[in-house]
Amino acid sequence: MQAQPQTGLAYFYFDINDKAKQTSRSLISSLVLSLTARSNNYHYVDRLYRKHDKLSLPTKDELLTLLMELLQGFRQTYVVIDALDKCDDDYHKLFDKVIKVIHKWQLPHFHLMVTSRRERDIIIKMGELVGSDIISYVHSAVENDGRLKRWSHELQQDIKSALISGASGMYVYPCLLVIKKELKYLNRFCWVACQIEELKQCPNQKVLMETLKSLPKDLETTYDQILQRIDEKQMPIAKVILQWLILGMRPLELEELAIVVTFDASSGNFDSNLGLAHPDDVIHVCSSLVIKTAHNTVQLAHASVKEYFLHKPRKVGLESDVQLGHAAIAHCCLSYILLQSDPEGGYYAAKFWPNHYKLSNKNAILQDLATRFLWDEHGTFKQWGQSNDDAYSLEDRYTRLSPLHYAAVFGLQDIIETKIKRNKWKIRKSEWSWTYNVLVEIASEKGYIGIVRLLLDKGANVNAQGEHYGSALQIASLRGYVDIVRLLLDKGADVNAQGEHFFGNALQAASWGCHAEIARLLLDRGVDVNVQGGYYGSALQAASYEGHAEIARLLLDKGANVNAQCGGYGNALQAASYKGCTEIARLLLDKGSNVNAQGGEYGNALQAALWRDNTNIARFLLDKDADVNAQGGTYGNALEAASCMGYAEIARLLLDKGADVDAQGGEYGNPLQIASY
Repeated sequence: MQAQPQTGLAYFYFDINDKAKQTSRSLISSLVLSLTARSNNYHYVDRLYRKHDKLSLPTKDELLTLLMELLQGFRQTYVVIDALDKCDDDYHKLFDKVIKVIHKWQLPHFHLMVTSRRERDIIIKMGELVGSDIISYVHSAVENDGRLKRWSHELQQDIKSALISGASGMYVYPCLLVIKKELKYLNRFCWVACQIEELKQCPNQKVLMETLKSLPKDLETTYDQILQRIDEKQMPIAKVILQWLILGMRPLELEELAIVVTFDASSGNFDSNLGLAHPDDVIHVCSSLVIKTAHNTVQLAHASVKEYFLHKPRKVGLESDVQLGHAAIAHCCLSYILLQSDPEGGYYAAKFWPNHYKLSNKNAILQDLATRFLWDEHGTFKQWGQSNDDAYSLEDRYTRLSPLHYAAVFGLQDIIETKIKRNKWKIRKSEWSWTYNVLVEIASEKGYIGIVRLLLDKGANVNAQGEHYGSALQIASLRGYVDIVRLLLDKGADVNAQGEHFFGNALQAASWGCHAEIARLLLDRGVDVNVQGGYYGSALQAASYEGHAEIARLLLDKGANVNAQCGGYGNALQAASYKGCTEIARLLLDKGSNVNAQGGEYGNALQAALWRDNTNIARFLLDKDADVNAQGGTYGNALEAASCMGYAEIARLLLDKGADVDAQGGEYGNPLQIASY
């Protein structure tokens, strides 16, 4: 017998564009098919197949029974049901006849995730399931936790009743509570988990009963009580830690938080006397609001903790507004990197100070620190630059850089504007034009429209050719920044400008990047749909290579030449065939593409398809009268290419379609010589 697989995995998406994927029956069938494919035991499937013997379809109940039997065959099973709101069937029936049935099985080690938009009926139905899950969770926690199961059976029952009752009473209807026209998203599991942690600390029966009688009514009150228990002397430390965890750009390590609590904002220095005795004290200071992960990082105990602090000012946690909180973090980061000569240990500060700076109030202290860092004569920025991905990538692309270029890549518009007004560039006047133009290119790539507008208003050349992407219009089109593209066009950017870089022109860049809105805007502004240049030769070939059917259709509707010979793949059909994009290939052929057109690296579309073992598109091209014996390309013909690359299935297909096994051509002469080789 074969060993059963360890893990079952199934995913179903209610696809609004596919009627066959919008019903409860299609959901069950898909889950059965996915799990069967991962199982080594086909007994249940075979039994059901024999019962109906191709004469009828299984009923929903039979499929559900089969699904349960398959789920029991795995040690762990994960099922995801996505976009439930797009299901054509009645929500209530789907829940009652399928999801609720699956849920009632209560299979061990079975994990079910359902996603949906916030539809009221679905929320209510999901709330019913969550309620039963909470009951199971409470029973498991009380009966298995060493500090709770020590109590008598009667006390355990009291604990269960209090927790289940408390969780049920938190809402007007499941999952949402409407107060003053605001929706507060409260997590009942989190509330129960918080209370369980409190109950674990009860030293005797008297304290336990008092705690059960005074359970907080909701999650907000729970967090209020946790804050009240933090020692007044530790409040300043707790405030700093929580502020960083709430506004931080990534989980922070214990050692990083141990450093930030030593920062004295009034002096701008780090005071070791403010340090904790041990990094683990970070956890103790903030009580159960934070947790330590297996990766030695610290994070908020639950997403609702962040919502709690952002909802309104609290005793600790944030400044009076979020901007001030980010300002405090940016102040700490910039002070650290200006004071420390060794980047070791300060990677967060070096990488994320610009993020916090841009989200802050950009006060005078911060502006001064950022300017000192970027223009530091002692090379501080050079020492720290490689710790920031944006700065590092900039150095890799441009030969000459000034601090202004780094300010642009970080999006520091206020600092750039101040430097321009004060004319404190610290660069030669002869380089002003080049600096302006590169700044526009950088800002266009990063999506900083304010900086682009500022520089154009100050005289930057909107059509300047950059060092890396050709022009600002091209890079903005590639990245998908439609507002910047519109601004550049309004400022006189040449919509048909050609460059010597990879994409050649803006339309090709937008087509490759799948930015239909920008492609449409460029076409409306008069771009030549057949303009050639760049690696892909044309916009149609770029869109075809990437499989962007919407853009390919748009270009064809606007008059793109379906048989244009250009670019690395010769023509659009060959590019689509190489990437295996059958939908694009069908579209191109419907628009008159020559299936046997020669050219490009692979000679023709059929050979291009063979290079990546694209059997389906090869069969499609042959059905569309592709010449199976056409000569051209590196290997001379399709059969020789398939033989050389060892694609036996495709070789058989070609032979079935009449490929000449003795045909000469290419590097190896003929297919038989390749096989002998």
